[in-house]
Amino acid sequence: MLAFRSADLRGVVAYSSMAQMGLITLGVFAFDDLGLDGAILQSVAHGLVSASMFLLVGMVERRCGTGELDALGGMARGRPTLATVVLVAGMIALAVPGSATFAGEFLIMAGVYGQGWGYAVVVALGVVLAAMYILRVISGDPAREAWARPCVTRRLDLRLGELALVLPLLLVLIGLSVWPALVSQSAFAASTIAEIVP
Repeated sequence: MLAFRSADLRGVVAYSSMAQMGLITLGVFAFDDLGLDGAILQSVAHGLVSASMFLLVGMVERRCGTGELDALGGMARGRPTLATVVLVAGMIALAVPGSATFAGEFLIMAGVYGQGWGYAVVVALGVVLAAMYILRVISGDPAREAWARPCVTRRLDLRLGELALVLPLLLVLIGLSVWPALVSQSAFAASTIAEIVP
């Protein structure tokens, strides 16, 4: 609920990051192959997504002079590269089907379901709330564009150095979305899981 009450980008990203850590913890304590694989995949994807989102929040604040959500209407105008990168990072953070975060959350939910359907409901609720947090970041409110006059007029797109910081993170995320087994299937050997779970 803190992410809903936060008025700025940093707060939303920070609190949604904490919510993701809760999902990862549930996956670990499912004591199930699927839950553990999902927790590890989600940990890697979440680290990359969080780093990308915090970098982008800093870049937005530098251009607009504020991170207040109410003041960011029209932020994308004149900045196609920044808008595209924010949208791609936001869509992966939303856990759209086909993304690494979707695969991680699905595995966690499948693993937790083995412990009881009530736990799976908690995970599903967390997934929906996390998606709503991220939608607050990537959606704009054109009706409030007057608040963002400095942001609209100073049309500074991403510079090459800034793009060099964010693009590798997004490329790794896209690669992990194409091939999540790179992390999930090799995370724990079957013998290791058998030693953990009595």
